[in-house]
Amino acid sequence: MTEESKAIRGLRMRYIAALSVLASLVVMTFFAEHLTTLGLSYDGRLVNLAGAQRMLSQKVTKDAERIAAAHEMRDIETEKDAIRMIQEDLDRFVKAHHALKNRDGTFELRGKNSEQINQRFEILDPQLDLIIESAGELLEAIEADDFEKEMHALQNLRWAESIFLPTMDETVDMYEAESLMHTRTIELVSLA
Repeated sequence: MTEESKAIRGLRMRYIAALSVLASLVVMTFFAEHLTTLGLSYDGRLVNLAGAQRMLSQKVTKDAERIAAAHEMRDIETEKDAIRMIQEDLDRFVKAHHALKNRDGTFELRGKNSEQINQRFEILDPQLDLIIESAGELLEAIEADDFEKEMHALQNLRWAESIFLPTMDETVDMYEAESLMHTRTIELVSLA
């Protein structure tokens, strides 16, 4: 093998090594970008569902007030519609709550909540139970035409929602902060 052949072979090997390194970097960048996109999508669903949970707590209370007002005015059609709405909203409210709390794959939520968020759910759980119980009592009171029981159920529901809402606000903020941390971590990994 001549000196010239050895030099060409050496250059060829360096060229192949450089192309291999470049190809590896391109593949790693692709995967880092893919992970970033998946992370943002996942965290976005989590934050959106937590925000929807906040809205649903208010909607259930408004549904209950609409039922009580329609019942008082003897507007049967509005009352029936409001009863249907509160049942649908309660169902979504409970499903979303359990999905956020348990992260069991429902709504494509996976992973685990942080300890801080789990502590929030310890506050939220009894309020959720009271909201459900109060809505049930309201429907029973409407059926029995028991005004005093109806007002008591509404008062309990408003009280539970007044605790649930700010606690859920804090929880949404925590989910958003965790999402931002995830995004920054993925960005740092992709830069490295």
